[in-house]
Amino acid sequence: MKYESLFLISEKEKNNQITIHGGTLFDYYFTLNKNSSAKERKNLILSEYLKGLLHILDSHKDNLSLEIIGSTYILNQRTAEKMGFDVRKTNMVQLIILILNYPNLICTKSFASKKLSFPNLKEIRTYKANIQSLNNSAATIRKIQNALERNLSYQNS
Repeated sequence: MKYESLFLISEKEKNNQITIHGGTLFDYYFTLNKNSSAKERKNLILSEYLKGLLHILDSHKDNLSLEIIGSTYILNQRTAEKMGFDVRKTNMVQLIILILNYPNLICTKSFASKKLSFPNLKEIRTYKANIQSLNNSAATIRKIQNALERNLSYQNS
């Protein structure tokens, strides 16, 4: 496992694929500012997801067939497609892992929302893309990430 940014972790490449994960409960607890609003926290988390994704792109730009895959309830389908991802059906093994990690998901979502929040497992989507399609959308990814960072800077000033 490798941190690509504050809230994005990647597994070691295996079978020409990298699986990405959101940060740990400790990352959420120790990184999120206790005085930040729920919106600021969610923007920071999404910004860091995108920053980590851009880091992966930069690190693997020559391996165009390398696939990136991850499951999340934070990123909506429309935005994911703009970034070059395809929606995939979450496989049974991944769903079982998510169910087993549900208490952790409750905690991380609650930290992000600043209130007790329960993730809807029906909203979890699995996204997959290769480096080439993500590179083709890199400008869009950077634009979204920069907008989130500007919004965070504006809110903190």
